[in-house]
Amino acid sequence: MTVRTELPSIVNAALKEVGFRRRQSNWYRLGPALYAIVNLQKSNWDDLVYVNVGFTPMEYLVGDWQPSNKCLVRFRVEALNSVRDHISLLDEGAVAKMGPSVWRAAVSEKIVGPLAVAVNETTDLEGLRTLLRDNVNKQVSVSVKVKQLLDAFDPD
Repeated sequence: MTVRTELPSIVNAALKEVGFRRRQSNWYRLGPALYAIVNLQKSNWDDLVYVNVGFTPMEYLVGDWQPSNKCLVRFRVEALNSVRDHISLLDEGAVAKMGPSVWRAAVSEKIVGPLAVAVNETTDLEGLRTLLRDNVNKQVSVSVKVKQLLDAFDPD
């Protein structure tokens, strides 16, 4: 058992439950105001798996699917404040160290669960602004177009 083989099933269970569709190693949802995607990316250099998160306002989405690296807002899961301290669970050695069942439970609770809550609650620009302001560190890419849209929601 490895992170690469087991993580997709854990992510799939959590994100399917909140209405995401799967396309290979991507889970995405088309909302009335916001497109959201979670992508599992294998490292080219080692055994790491990266969890990428992306959002695009529907007005900028072309078609009904967009890869995470084309989203107008994107970050890795460790940028979520609730996940940051637990990211070592995605290291390949964590499975052997903890044992498969303990590892699965820990990843579900400390990484995938908070991720599913974050993407599920982010359904519009106001929710995206709140997520970026309150729940994500500064390691996030936000396009100028989206910054302008988000500024329109800023009461300050």
